[in-house]
Parts: sequence; C-alpha cells; structure tokens
Amino acid sequence: MASFKRTPITTLPKVVEPLSEEAKFWTKCLESAKVVKEYGAINALDLNESSNQMLVNSVSKITLYNYNNMETVRSYNTMTHFSVYGANYRKSDYKLIVAGTEEGKINIYDVKTSKPLKFLSDNPKNKHLAPVHCVRFLSDHQILSVSDDKSIKLWDLASGSLINDIGSGDASSQIKPHTDYVRCACVIDETILASGSYDHKVKIWDPRDSSEVPKFSFSFDSPVESLIARNSLLIGCAGKTIKVFDLIAGKILKTLNNTHSKTITCLCNYDQYVLSGSLDGNIKVYDSLFNVVSPISYAPSQLLSLAVNSNAVVVGANDGLVIVKRFRQKESVKISAPRTRKRTRYFQWLEEEAEREDKEMGADNETIFVTQKKLKQPYLRYDKFLKSFNHSAALDAVLKRGTGKPEKVVSLMQELIRRSALRSALAGRNDSHLMPLCEFLCKNLRDPKFTRILVDVALILTEIYTPYINRSKEMRECFSKLNKIVNMELAVMQQMMCISGQLTAVLNNV
Repeated sequence: MASFKRTPITTLPKVVEPLSEEAKFWTKCLESAKVVKEYGAINALDLNESSNQMLVNSVSKITLYNYNNMETVRSYNTMTHFSVYGANYRKSDYKLIVAGTEEGKINIYDVKTSKPLKFLSDNPKNKHLAPVHCVRFLSDHQILSVSDDKSIKLWDLASGSLINDIGSGDASSQIKPHTDYVRCACVIDETILASGSYDHKVKIWDPRDSSEVPKFSFSFDSPVESLIARNSLLIGCAGKTIKVFDLIAGKILKTLNNTHSKTITCLCNYDQYVLSGSLDGNIKVYDSLFNVVSPISYAPSQLLSLAVNSNAVVVGANDGLVIVKRFRQKESVKISAPRTRKRTRYFQWLEEEAEREDKEMGADNETIFVTQKKLKQPYLRYDKFLKSFNHSAALDAVLKRGTGKPEKVVSLMQELIRRSALRSALAGRNDSHLMPLCEFLCKNLRDPKFTRILVDVALILTEIYTPYINRSKEMRECFSKLNKIVNMELAVMQQMMCISGQLTAVLNNV
C-alpha cells in the first residue's frame, strides 16, 4: 500500500542572478589569505613568474618574500635614509631590480645581492630634482623614470648616462612634458610609452623622438594614479574612473565610472582579465569587454598596489599589510577501478562486484557494517486530517498552529483546491471557526506572495456566507474589514496603473 504524501510547503525561489562562468571561477578559485606585515605603506609589488617569489616595496625598504610560506628571502639595502618607490623586476630574466628614491636617484639591484649594483640620475646636470615614484625597464638595457619634477627621462643601464629627456625639447629648453607630478608610466613596447600625471593628463610618447609634443593625449577629471597596456589598448585610472584608450584608432574606447566607491590606485593584467584596486578595500575583476565580473574584498584595508600571476593574487595596503591569495590547484582526476566482466551465470557478476567493493573498504568476511536506521517522521496534525479526508478539520488545524507561518496555510489551501475540496472545507462553519479564517485573509490578502490564492478563497467564502452576513455582529464586522482591505488594494493598483502610464509616456518621449 502506497504511503500518504505529505502536504508540500510552497516557498518562493530566491531571486539570484545566475553567475557567469568567469564569476564562478573568481568566487571559487582563491585559497584563504596569507598575510605579512611591513612597516609603512606598500607602494609597489611585483611577482617573479619563474619562482614563487614576490618583491615588496614599503616606504622604508625592499624585501623579497617566498609567497608559499611568507618567509623573507632577502632584504635590499637602500644605503640612505630616503624612501624608495616603485620597485620592479627586469621581466626578461628577473635578475635585476630597479627602484626610485625620494632624493631623485634610481637604484639598480642584483636579485642575489642586498646592496645596490648601480645608481642612475646621480649626475647633477641631468638628475631628477624631486622624488622618483615610478621606474620601468623600457628594454633590457634602457630604464624609464618619471618624477615629481614633472620630467620623463630615459637612461642607459650600462653607462648610466641620460639618453633622452622626453617631452622637454632640446637641452636648453625649460619645457616640461607635464605641469604637475608625474606618478605613473607604462611601457607599451620599445617604441611607445605612456605617462600619467597629477595634471589629469595621460600622454603617449615615442622615446626615440626629442619632440616636446606627445603622439596622443587624453584627459581625466582627477589625478592619474596608474597605467597599464593590454595589446593595442592603454588603460588608465584616475579618481573613481577607468578609461580605455585605443592606440590604433587614437580615441577613448570605453569609460568606466564608479566601479569603486573611492579612488582607484592600481591596475593589473591577468590572462584575459583586468583587475583594479582601490582605497575602498576592494578589487574588481573585468572581462575582455570591461564588464565587472567579480569583486574581491580586502576591507577595511586601503589598497595601494596589486600584482597577479598564474599562481597568486597579491595586494599591498596603506597599513603595511601584504595579503596573498593563491589560486587553487586543479584537483587530480580520480580514475575509477575497472569494472569486472559479467559472467554468464546469473548473479555471479553481482557477487564479484560486492567482493571488490568490500576490498576497497578494507572489509573481510567477519566485518559487520552498522548503518543508522531511518526514523519515520510523524505526520503533522493537518496531514492526519487530510489523510482521513476531514478537510474542514485540516483547515482549522493549520489555522490554529500555522498563523505565524502563512506559507503552511496557503499550501494547505492549494492542496484543497487541487482536491476540489476547498468549498466543502469552508462551508458549514459557525462564528468561532469562521473568525480565524477571516482574520487570516485580512492579514495576508495584500501580500503579493499569497494574493492569487487568497483572492480565490475570499471569493468562495463571500459567495457561501453572503446570505448569513447579518447572523452576528462579529461576522458583519469581519466581512466589513475584509471589504476595506480589498478596497485599499484596489486603490493601490489604480495608483500603480497611473504610474505605469506616466512612465510609458516618459519612455516613449526619450
């Protein structure tokens, strides 16, 4: 004999937008964070692609860490008490490190030695006159530097001599490429570079040219904080805005506004994604069309620097924290045991399968497996009445015990409608059994989740008890209240129709 089917409780599905494949990847791909504390804000980070090492530049020092165990590999001596900025690797071999200093010099380090290998911008005739916040390897033998003295300089690594004072014209000219601090630069290739300044300008230069006029330029509404190149695109950030510049077309391709709630301080490339970090403590991940794929929160830290490779995502904060989140390794594919060949005799192959499973579980002939017995849950009171076809008593029972959970009452009403038993369950009630039902309708009729079902119930109830409405004062008051609730809902619907008409008119005129 088949068991009685319990009344299912109808619940509304959660309104959740389906995640894209990129969003699913970024929500599950990172392991828990590892943290190391430095003294001072972390103004630059760089990752070594050939090893598990990261370069951390705080205000006071440069440190090389192994980001697997967060142990210090080497600390680099600045030789002075001045701050250092923008440390990064030579990407061709990761054997040299370059960094700018507060006094305007450029330090070159061998990765394996702690002391500076060489100083650039040391000649009083052509040195930087203000702090150098950003330095880059233009090639294996040339170094680009930008400074708070509003200049952009190109240096020869071997001789330490100045190759070009970009954007300043001839040696006697006093013209500067920018009118305010130059805080970021980007090497697109050996023949194209870009500079970003606190004068709200991004300018694109040919380092072989001595002209003071840039090849292209575009503007922001705030000081430019970071620049990165991506194929033929140049991406810059200033304030809460990111702009994508097409170098081939020579125009702004896309502008992203307010993706962060505070100033965006750093940008980074990873595979087909672009990542941005901000003072709001969040990283935003953008796809190839520059749509936000996923946020990664590091709040309450204010992020100043960001580096990503195929192994880890590393951020640096203004409070000296360096936070590393490694990418999860792909799980090894489990190879299932080969299936045994079926024998011709009946059930022989089933016995062999059972023996193989016992061996996999480490069981022998004397092993006894104990499993928990499934306990049969008792029926709820209204389900017991439904089982015995006592529909009116089932409705009374759920109204008495389920008033705090209207989903149960409405689910039972749906079951009664399915059984064509709602009218018989509502009929033949005295005042004491009718009042709880009327109160439930008055309380929940305007709830959008239940309106469709409860309107049908109210119509049947009104049809049955209209001849008896003056039977008692309580019944008359109850139906008067229900009438008032219905009129209020009609008034709201009329207002919504008016608003809908006004919106349609506005949208048609746009």
